[in-house]
Amino acid sequence: MKKPDEIIKKAFSMAAADRHEDAFILFEMAAGMGNSDAMYFAAAMLEDGLGTIENLERARELYFRAAEAGQPDAQARVGGFYALGNDEERDYKKAAYWFEKAAAQGNSIALNDLGNMYGAGLFFDEDKEKSLALYKKAAELGSAAGQFNYAAHLLESTDKRKTDEAIDLLRKSSDGGFIKSKTTLARFYIEGTIVEKNYDESFSLFKDAADSGDSEGLIGLGMNFLNGFGCEKNPKKANEFFRIAAEQGAAQAQFNLAWSYHYGLGIEQDYEQALQWYALAAEQELADGIRGLGQMYEAGLGGVQQNTELAVRLYQKAADLGDVIAEYNLGVFYEHGEGVPVDQHLCEHYLERAAQKGHSSAQLNLALLYQRGIDGIPNHKKALHWLKLAAESGNIKAHGAIGQMYLSGMGIDKDPEKALHHIQISAEQGEVYSQYNLALLLKGKMGVPAQAEQSTYWLKEAASQGFGPAQIDLAISYLEGFGVEKDCSEGFKWVILGKINGDDRAESLIRYCNESLDEHSLLEGKKRADLVMPENSTPHIH
Repeated sequence: MKKPDEIIKKAFSMAAADRHEDAFILFEMAAGMGNSDAMYFAAAMLEDGLGTIENLERARELYFRAAEAGQPDAQARVGGFYALGNDEERDYKKAAYWFEKAAAQGNSIALNDLGNMYGAGLFFDEDKEKSLALYKKAAELGSAAGQFNYAAHLLESTDKRKTDEAIDLLRKSSDGGFIKSKTTLARFYIEGTIVEKNYDESFSLFKDAADSGDSEGLIGLGMNFLNGFGCEKNPKKANEFFRIAAEQGAAQAQFNLAWSYHYGLGIEQDYEQALQWYALAAEQELADGIRGLGQMYEAGLGGVQQNTELAVRLYQKAADLGDVIAEYNLGVFYEHGEGVPVDQHLCEHYLERAAQKGHSSAQLNLALLYQRGIDGIPNHKKALHWLKLAAESGNIKAHGAIGQMYLSGMGIDKDPEKALHHIQISAEQGEVYSQYNLALLLKGKMGVPAQAEQSTYWLKEAASQGFGPAQIDLAISYLEGFGVEKDCSEGFKWVILGKINGDDRAESLIRYCNESLDEHSLLEGKKRADLVMPENSTPHIH
């Protein structure tokens, strides 16, 4: 009769040739002869239904027999049963016993799992150093999970040598098929902070994870399609991946799908579907989902009645979970008294929480709150601090507000040149108030040398956005020939448009034009205004 080792060797040959049924028969034969390795492999095939009918009860029996016989892989598997079992079966003391048995024989899986137990304080007293040492040893022995866990520790350091080592470990772990390492690396390739940006590599890693059905991989791949990272932008395709993950129960995917329905992103806009998916994400305590649900109640969308008070409660819950947009929304609500009493101190509290996290609109609003004053007491120093941070975050209105502070000397030394610099930055990015203020500066009346043509240019930019004051000033420029060739018809056109947009000076200018301009100029001006006039906005000109 052949020895068990010879039978096992033959079984592996059968398995390599995809003759799994024959391999299972041989493993069972060797297991019956008391060989613990054969017990382990037969158990694994029974567990996976490979070469035989799936039989979990029989698999567990063989795992336990092999573990008792000292087989380290089986010992690690039995430890896993006790560590990850249901409430009735879970027993961390027994899990630790079997993991230690396997770890003593150099089993990398058991070493990693012991690291998890020490790190979480399960059965053992919490010991981060012991946990780290176990992860390191598991990583050195080739455990993909151990490599990931040890890398996660190294990434807590700012030492470039440690972060480089972490990336190397993540790559090894990813190559070893560890899904979490793939998705972690994929995110790093998008962020470009500790590795060079590589959208193609990110796409490939997320796709590998998604192909295995991993929800994080599906979400990541969807985001790549949404943003065109490593592929053509395809919001429709993105939603397909979000939906798969959402139907698996992934809260972030449920939120992403809700967002797409809410705003019609790659899918037909459907508020009821948005509400449904926001609610599912909210049930899992996802801050994004709770806030999204609040937005639906705030606006009365998706078949629900508008309910600002409920929206506030939902924003409060999301803010308590750290959601920056909810914090900003609460700040605005307390500022204006929407669904809550006006409260400048709570407004400050929530705006500052969002501002500290880099929310540029919160930084701007907080600065303006300090400018107006809390309890009637302005704080221009704090206002300037938050305006500068908002400007650094790319908020174009913040540059304009800084310019106004330099212009007025409000809490800062007057400096028309610095005012011009900041207001121009904002104006060049399309901020209409800054375009108008820049035009006024360039008229030469506020300590800045007059530049008539440039002044008129910025009036045109602001006027073209429908800003009434700019339209009236532009009308005056055309009527007087300031910075532009005099054109009374063009001037009258802008007077008409300025009246539509509510500038109080329009009435007196209309009277002036009716008294001073010839009939041709008036008719031509009306004709030009008609060509650009918004629908349903014909003014009564007399």
